[in-house]
Amino acid sequence: MCLHIMRAVCCVMLLWFAGTAIAASEVRDAPPHHEQMTVALLLPGHLGDRSYNDALYEGLVRAARDFGINYALVVADSGSDLDKVFESTASSPVELVISGDPIFRQILARRVAEYPKKRFVAIDMDVYAPNVLSVVFASEEGAFLAGAAAAIFAGHEAVPGMSKNSALGWIGGEQNMLMEEFKHGFIQGAVYVNPQIRVLTGYVGSFDDPARAKSIAADMYAEGARVIMHVAGRSGLGVFEAADAAKAYAIGVDKNQDTVKPGRILTSLLKRVDLAVWYTIARLTSGTFEGGGILKMNVGNAGMSLTDMRTMRYALGVAFPEELPGRIEAIAQGIKTGTIKIAPVPAQ
Repeated sequence: MCLHIMRAVCCVMLLWFAGTAIAASEVRDAPPHHEQMTVALLLPGHLGDRSYNDALYEGLVRAARDFGINYALVVADSGSDLDKVFESTASSPVELVISGDPIFRQILARRVAEYPKKRFVAIDMDVYAPNVLSVVFASEEGAFLAGAAAAIFAGHEAVPGMSKNSALGWIGGEQNMLMEEFKHGFIQGAVYVNPQIRVLTGYVGSFDDPARAKSIAADMYAEGARVIMHVAGRSGLGVFEAADAAKAYAIGVDKNQDTVKPGRILTSLLKRVDLAVWYTIARLTSGTFEGGGILKMNVGNAGMSLTDMRTMRYALGVAFPEELPGRIEAIAQGIKTGTIKIAPVPAQ
């Protein structure tokens, strides 16, 4: 099934499968060759976050270009019945359904058995079923690197606005176990570099509320935070606005966000969900896709990494701490070899 929109602009439309509406779903053109394979990417939020959702979509587009598959992007609005969205997508004539957010975990675990001949990918979650390939990320490893980088940077008094008492901040979208892994990894990385450093933390309550995130970040900057990491989807754009207003610094996530506010974003934690999408589609098209297993993405296999900070280096010139990239590489090596241990999230 080839899903074509014969226009050069992004189109938002309603898709109807088996009599059920998928609100505000989006379908985008894919290369017309290799029409026997269609992949659906299921998201709980829209594109344009310049972060997680956009990264997933980029992996899909790259796979379409490289392997000639057709694709459908299904975006469930906040008020959607996720069970019906899943059913409509899984019942459609696609070979693979990629679920891009843990919000679908319980639905996948409960319902994939209804579609034994359909193949599924569960990104950022572990779903144990013979027709599901789960992709999990060592988020705490990447966040550890980000926390370490923030602490090294904050301790470099040549950087404008920094002092020996500079604090850090961390802002998440909605509170859940995945976000807690990011938060605790960030704190541990910061404390690894500076055991006395203060880290402020908070949650927006949404991945789509930049105004609220900006307000939280502004309060943290006022309390002494000089570098704030966000793991908040589109809400994170508000953190960048606050950093710019406070003449302070931020850290992005998922995609390279360093140029969103050049000179204000130290680095971005690259969580390679785009690579996960591409790789699972590569397995599908090569006939090597197997469910029932887990693909682990971590610092050791480049599933989690920081950007090279070239944008910040250019912005700061001689004030940039030149030892920072080398120290981060040494810490990454320690994580790879196991000489640096990251504690799990404490039991609630």
